Amino acid sequence: MASYNSKNRTSNYLQINNIKGYIEYDVDINIAGIILNQVSSEALYQYLKKPIEDTFKIPCLGYLPHDKAIILKSRHLGLVPTDELKSIDSQIDVVARLVEKCINLDKLLDIAKEEITSYDQLATDYKAKDAECKNQKYKDVYIGIAKDKAFSFYYEDNLKYMESLGVNLVPFSPMHDKVLPRGLDGLYIGGGFPEIFAKELEQNYRFRNDLKKQLEEGLPAYAECGGLIYLCKTYKDINGNETDMAGFFNNKVVMTNRLQRFGYVEIETKSGLITLGHEFHHTKLENAEIGGYYNVTKLSKQSKKWKCGLQDRNVLAAYPHIHFYSNLEFVSELLSVCLNRKQNK
Repeated sequence: MASYNSKNRTSNYLQINNIKGYIEYDVDINIAGIILNQVSSEALYQYLKKPIEDTFKIPCLGYLPHDKAIILKSRHLGLVPTDELKSIDSQIDVVARLVEKCINLDKLLDIAKEEITSYDQLATDYKAKDAECKNQKYKDVYIGIAKDKAFSFYYEDNLKYMESLGVNLVPFSPMHDKVLPRGLDGLYIGGGFPEIFAKELEQNYRFRNDLKKQLEEGLPAYAECGGLIYLCKTYKDINGNETDMAGFFNNKVVMTNRLQRFGYVEIETKSGLITLGHEFHHTKLENAEIGGYYNVTKLSKQSKKWKCGLQDRNVLAAYPHIHFYSNLEFVSELLSVCLNRKQNK
C-alpha cells in the first residue's frame, strides 16, 4: 500500500512520477493499492484517480482530505510524542471518521488478505526466536523500563520480544519516582526527550542518586540515545545552561544547532556481534572521552564510520537505537548479564 500527498491539480504529473519511482525503485515490493493524502476535495480526488489507475493498473482506494484538526505538532527531532499531546484521542477520532468516509475499507481489506511471500532469512530468525521463547529461561528476570514523557522511544518489537522470552518488564519514571523499583535485575533506558525535561529530571535528585548508587553496585543497564544523555554527568542546552543528570558516566552532553547523526547504521560490538539500528540526534558528547564500545557504519553510499558507546561495569550506553530482530544474539547477551547477576547475588 502506498500513500501520496496531492494538494492540487498541478501536482498530477508530479504524483504520477513519484508513484512510478516507487514502483520501479524496488520491483520486489508489491504496491497493490494507492491512497492519496491531503487532497482538498472529492472532486480533486476523482480528477487524480483516473490517470493514476490508467497509468499503473493499480487501484486508488481513496484519500485523506487536508484537515487542520489532525495536524500533529513537531520539534527538532520530528513529531511531538503522543503522550505529550492532550488532544491526540480526539484527533484519532477525526482521522477514523475521515478514513471511514473517504477510503474504500472493504477493498483495502480484500487486498490485505492476499498472501505475502516470506523471506527465508526472516523465517529462519523466527524459528530461532520461537525455540528460545519456548525455553523461557528469563521468566524470573525483572527488567525496569524507563517510561514517562522524557523516555518513550522504544521499538515495540523489542519489548514484545523480551516479554516472549519470559522477561518481566517493570515500568519506572526518572521524572516522578523517588527511587528505582526494588528487586530489578537490569534496566532498559530508551530514547526520548530528556533535553526537553532536563529541569524536571535534575530536580528529582533522590532518584538520580539512587540510580547512580545501584549502577555503581553492579546493576546492569542498557541505554539508548536519551538514556545515554541521562546517564552522563551534565546536559548543556543551546544557550549554555547546564543541568545535572544521573552522573554515572563522567561525560558531558551538549546540544548543538544541527543534526550530529541521522540515518540507519550497522553496529559491531566489542564481542563481534553485528546488528542494525538508527541514529537521530542533535546532541554530542562534549569532552574528549567519547567511548568506543561500538564500531558504527552508516548504511549509505559513503559508508562513513565512527566509534560510539560508553561502557562501565555492567552499564552500556550509546546513541544508536537498535532493533533486536536484526540480531537476536544481541539481546541474549544483554539479558545474560542480568541473569548472571541475579544468580550470583
